[in-house]
Amino acid sequence: MRRIYQLAVVVSVYLAASSSGLAQSRDGPRSSPGKERKEVTFDAFEITYAVTNPLGKDYARIDFFYKKAKVGQMLFGSAITPGSFASYQDGQIDLYFPAGHYPAIIELLRNEKEIVLFVEFEPVPPGGSPRVMLGGLASHKMPQAK
Repeated sequence: MRRIYQLAVVVSVYLAASSSGLAQSRDGPRSSPGKERKEVTFDAFEITYAVTNPLGKDYARIDFFYKKAKVGQMLFGSAITPGSFASYQDGQIDLYFPAGHYPAIIELLRNEKEIVLFVEFEPVPPGGSPRVMLGGLASHKMPQAK
């Protein structure tokens, strides 16, 4: 089964779209102390839910897009054996969850409006690569003006 969802995402000033047309990846406003945070916006996502042969292991995948360019993915299920549960490379966020998290994440995607993918990592030394400590979805609800 494959479904594509288009989102009307309202993005906070921290996540304004870049002039290049690709998703902007910036430090988020809510980093944990001593950590750096990157957030990536998306305006569509595609769901694939499957079972593998011959072992019958479950597999689910959500690909995230901004202006048709892939900016991240979430993988779920017993068919997945990740080397890392959260990673950030070339502006793309990859996340891996147990299958039991799938319903809650789908619920967030259906009901929240201002959502971003995020990762937090320790500060990166020059020439080094990020060691991601935390990753997931975050909501940026802006207060209504009175």
